[in-house]
Amino acid sequence: MKKFTSNMTITSNLKNIKKVMTWVEADLKSFFKNEKKYQSIILGLQEAITNAIIHGNKLDEKKFVNIYYCLDQKLKITIEDEGKGIIEKNQALDVSKIKKEDIYKESKRGIMLMKHFCDEVIFNKNCVTLVIQYE
Repeated sequence: MKKFTSNMTITSNLKNIKKVMTWVEADLKSFFKNEKKYQSIILGLQEAITNAIIHGNKLDEKKFVNIYYCLDQKLKITIEDEGKGIIEKNQALDVSKIKKEDIYKESKRGIMLMKHFCDEVIFNKNCVTLVIQYE
């Protein structure tokens, strides 16, 4: 397969997530033979963009979120914001470690869900890369 890349930049408004989902579906859905795998990357991507807008850019519509992807042997989607970075202790969180009594509290579930829905999550200062096998 030939390497396929694309990118999009949005302002930090939650309504812009729909634009990203339309772009991703048009470009990538046909590569996924397994609908469940495709839906997993969509859920992980929605979480990552939401975190970038809310936590990274603090809903400041003057700030941008950049989304890049590369489809080669694996799909790698990188979401980059203008924030101060992802707290290192939050990077280690695991969805299986949520206590029943904390299920309705803010508990950094976005990061845990990304890790649950994707094959790998790579953290850098103010960006996250979601990796998933697409076949």
